[in-house]
Amino acid sequence: MTQINTAVSSRSNGKQIGTAMKLNILALSAVAAGIFAGAASAATFEWVNGKVTSFTAQLPMYTVAVVDNKIVRFCHPTNGKDYPVNTGNLHYDMLEAAFLNNKNVEVGVQNFGNDPQSGTVKLCIDRVILKN
Repeated sequence: MTQINTAVSSRSNGKQIGTAMKLNILALSAVAAGIFAGAASAATFEWVNGKVTSFTAQLPMYTVAVVDNKIVRFCHPTNGKDYPVNTGNLHYDMLEAAFLNNKNVEVGVQNFGNDPQSGTVKLCIDRVILKN
């Protein structure tokens, strides 16, 4: 970022100095965006195995299932954002089938750490394996 400032602001024209200030703002915006993107991508993958014992839905967009006493959440596995669960959600359908038939599942989740909204660890469902 310093090299950009030096190269552009070394000219005496006021217009080019203004350009340097714009580049500073763009560079700072890019750094800030990288920090926030890095926070979202800091999730770690893990498996949760066992039986589905319950579902909880809190409208409009907070839905979880309990698997082996761990709360797994219907949220985007790459950025952690919650989404509404609808009838076309394959993960929900598989977990529901396991719940109704008392089957074991393996749920791959992205662990985003503590979530102040729910008071639990945010484990976003990434993949589901239905076991016999």
